Amino acid sequence: TPTEFGTAITAPVVTKEGYTFLGWEPAVPPTMPAADSVYKATWQINQYTVSFDSNGGSDVGSITQNYGTSVTAPDVPAKTGHTFAGWYSDSGLTTAVTWPYTLGASDVTFYADWTANNYNITFDANGGTGGTGPTSMLYDSPLNAPVVSRTGYSFVEWLPEVPATVPAQDTTYTAQWTINPYTVNFNSNG
Repeated sequence: TPTEFGTAITAPVVTKEGYTFLGWEPAVPPTMPAADSVYKATWQINQYTVSFDSNGGSDVGSITQNYGTSVTAPDVPAKTGHTFAGWYSDSGLTTAVTWPYTLGASDVTFYADWTANNYNITFDANGGTGGTGPTSMLYDSPLNAPVVSRTGYSFVEWLPEVPATVPAQDTTYTAQWTINPYTVNFNSNG
């Protein structure tokens, strides 16, 4: 910009995505010097943080890197009874993250998606009738033991104890019985 000697100089406001403006090199004087001058903007690259919300899974540490760098996927988190299904850029789990991810000019949070696992559940009537399985059931779904019976025996309990929901492993529950006592009477008929 042609500027007369001694005229006040006002440096423009400059921006650069992902960078912080540090100043002009050389420093801009308050008035125009007696020579053509070039002032070059100096910048510092910003760092941004990628945080991970594991949605009930194990903790995944955040990653802080320079703007525009390539972020690799973190270790896969774990969640009892579930299989990790990927990272999403929104809490509604509609937009999957593609790895490696190029870090933009803001902090971001990614959200884990999970798929509940199926486990084989067996109710062994142990000599009685009414047992079931193995039946594939979804983790944490309601679990109700069947009614079982055995001639000459009374049902005591299931071993192991049946929880309210499907556990995170294939399980066999075995009916426990006690033999019934009976009395024999002899009538001497006089």
